[in-house]
Amino acid sequence: MPNAGTPAKKGNDPFARLAANTTRSPRASAPPPTPKDLHDAFLLPRAQETTFHRRLRTLLLDFVKQLIEWEEEHTLEGIRWASEARQVWDEIASILRTSPKDDEQQRASLIPLLQTLEHATTELSSVLARLEKHGARITVLADMGTELLLEASDGGKEAAAFGVPMWGTWTMERFEIALLVPQLYLPTTIAPADAPTDTAKRAILEQFVRLPHLHPSGLASHAPSFGADAALATGASRHFFEHVCEAETSIEQAETEQAIHELFAPFENDASAPFPTLRRGEHAAFLQRMLEPLPAPFVAFDSNRAWIIYWVAHALDLMGMPLQGAMRVRAVSTLLHFQDPHGGFGGGPGQLGHLMSTYAAVCALAILGKPGGMPSEQDIASDKLADGRGGWDCIDRKRIYAWMMRLKQPDGAFLVHDQGEIDVRATYCVVVIASLLGIATEALFQGVADHIASCQTYEGGFAALSCSVLVIDHDTVRTGLSVHAQPPQGEAHGGYAFCASAAYTQLCLAGKSSRVDTRKLVRWATSLQGTPYEGGGFRGRTNKLVDGCYGWFCGGGLMTCLEALVFPPMQEPAQDMDLESSSSWESAQEPELFDRAALAAYILVVAQAPLTGGLRDKPGKRADAYHTCYNLSGLSLTQHKLRPSVQQRREAEAQLAHAPALLRALYGASLAWAPTDVPEKDALAATHPVFNVGLTHVAQMMAHWYIA
Repeated sequence: MPNAGTPAKKGNDPFARLAANTTRSPRASAPPPTPKDLHDAFLLPRAQETTFHRRLRTLLLDFVKQLIEWEEEHTLEGIRWASEARQVWDEIASILRTSPKDDEQQRASLIPLLQTLEHATTELSSVLARLEKHGARITVLADMGTELLLEASDGGKEAAAFGVPMWGTWTMERFEIALLVPQLYLPTTIAPADAPTDTAKRAILEQFVRLPHLHPSGLASHAPSFGADAALATGASRHFFEHVCEAETSIEQAETEQAIHELFAPFENDASAPFPTLRRGEHAAFLQRMLEPLPAPFVAFDSNRAWIIYWVAHALDLMGMPLQGAMRVRAVSTLLHFQDPHGGFGGGPGQLGHLMSTYAAVCALAILGKPGGMPSEQDIASDKLADGRGGWDCIDRKRIYAWMMRLKQPDGAFLVHDQGEIDVRATYCVVVIASLLGIATEALFQGVADHIASCQTYEGGFAALSCSVLVIDHDTVRTGLSVHAQPPQGEAHGGYAFCASAAYTQLCLAGKSSRVDTRKLVRWATSLQGTPYEGGGFRGRTNKLVDGCYGWFCGGGLMTCLEALVFPPMQEPAQDMDLESSSSWESAQEPELFDRAALAAYILVVAQAPLTGGLRDKPGKRADAYHTCYNLSGLSLTQHKLRPSVQQRREAEAQLAHAPALLRALYGASLAWAPTDVPEKDALAATHPVFNVGLTHVAQMMAHWYIA
């Protein structure tokens, strides 16, 4: 094989020998067994592998490793030093052309350039030596492949070694042929033995700089095609190196796609097959079991009891089957006992106040409670939440506000709890809690929108936080960098993106915007919906599996907020408009950022757990209250297309004519959301795209604190 040192001699070329060996006709033998189904052809079960398959896999993994190292050496070091040498060479030539000979100034200019050229040449020689080493190893691997092929032939195992598909319909023979490919990528870069001229040296450097990048995707384009075998296997279009270097995640992706495809197959093959509907009764029974007694595996969720109540209460409320009677009274009383005397709600009684738990508790109380004090034992016995004992007035709003102000950081971020970490989800919780309880102030929201903007990544989504530099100046702490200059920390993630976008939407509607790049955010967010083969579900990060909960975080919730940011506010339809006729709303239709029908299909076909009730992440996963809540939340906003209404906002703000401007703006922004179409009769209740609480509950709780 040609390496980075000298051209391979024709008679000693291992690729030539290998090509000759792979054209041998295998001995007559029984044809390989036909795969029982498409999946068997896609990935040969380990039990059916021969020793030759396993040895070949080891050989190919080493082979790919050498190719990748060759590429890294060439790209990271080779091009760097070759380019520097060529640039210096040009500078030297320019000085020699323009300066008189034996000029002192010329010598002074040439000395540092010659030193740089010598250093670059030395480094380049080292790179070429390492490339030669990789080339020699690849030659050895090619010889080993030849020996393995001959051994399989001599042992009479050709049917298994050559005919059975191994990875994505590739047989052993095709793998062997693919070993021929690298010779196209390792041209000779060393000059002939005789002393080269200056022009020849420069030509060699230019040749090195122009070398193609050696990358698996590039190799795959020259590898043998799948041909007719492609129809045998699901995912056969995946190229050779993906299957040689297949990772656990790529296997899970293929398995998930296949499982989703099997669930959709009955409806694709038979147009008359009834499409699944939401099995409300089963899901309601499943959710009720989450409350009393709590299933044993949930013992680890002791610090998440406020969340469990919220997930169950919200999911039941969306289905029109809310908690009633003694269970509702007990839930309200239980939540109120989670209050921390220092401010906020903990995940359980006696636990530290936490912004996430406080969000869950306040939202659950918005759904289950009503005005009044603590429910009594008589209320539990009577199976009714009595008027005047609905629990809302027991929420210690003053301590919650003081506590949130203590958690606020100089750059506008918030700690999740005392001495805790910074997280953009904490910012979202503060915006929701302050809006619902009517405790927002300019001081609380100062710099919050700017901090949210600083968490936006290059992809367009949002990370968990941005990195601030704090400076202690006498008795004060201030930020050492502008908030806008703080770099985001981590990868863009659907959960963070929803929290950041929802909080930012609420602040923008209240007149507090910043520098969020909505175009990049829309581009990233719209890339997260899965392909039809993934059922139209959403993934939470780039190149990850679809997950039912992201139907809310990246689907209904995030997309509805983005539509409010990028499209103008909805104007009120004409007074003579027939609100019961969907055709009357056509003029109000705006472009949609996601495929609502596809997401709804994923939730109904894939996410509904068979037998047990409840909704789940994906096939093979168990249902739980978390995924049930967020699947239903996403489904709600596929059935209700909500947009801020100018008229509805004006009417809300008119009720607070004498209130502070910020509270008036937040009240109007929160109650402005209105449908742009008429939902189906059996649709879920509409959930608020920012708070994820039913619209009616938001209006009732906010009216209690803002107007009463």
